[in-house]
Amino acid sequence: MTLFHNSLADAPIGISIENSPGLGSLFLQFSNGIVSGHSVTGISTSGPVTLVVTNTLFHANEADGVTGSDPFFGDPAFKSPVTYNYHLSRGSQAIDRIASGLHFDIDGDARPFGSGTTAFDAGADEFIHSLFFFLPVTVR
Repeated sequence: MTLFHNSLADAPIGISIENSPGLGSLFLQFSNGIVSGHSVTGISTSGPVTLVVTNTLFHANEADGVTGSDPFFGDPAFKSPVTYNYHLSRGSQAIDRIASGLHFDIDGDARPFGSGTTAFDAGADEFIHSLFFFLPVTVR
């Protein structure tokens, strides 16, 4: 199984993969995601499991668990977790952190919105910066 650009937040465990010996090995790749606010652990495995975690933001987990390669840490600045709004807000550490990824987010917005070599946002949402500037108008 492969999971790209997922946001896992505010549950006891983000991902727990358990496999019994003798059933063969399980494989999971989790990339470009966010694992935040888990009261037990972010990512855990037991039994014969191959888990590849890359380019994932970890934040405020009791224990991060498996962080894999190229993890980063910081606040994803979700808009309103209390009302289940897990869109990114300005100042999120997930913005413009990933070099490549899926070309549409959970809302169907095009990715990447940013620029540069790390223009994709981690997680399910691509933060869309405001391009509007409001200037004062003077009438004489």
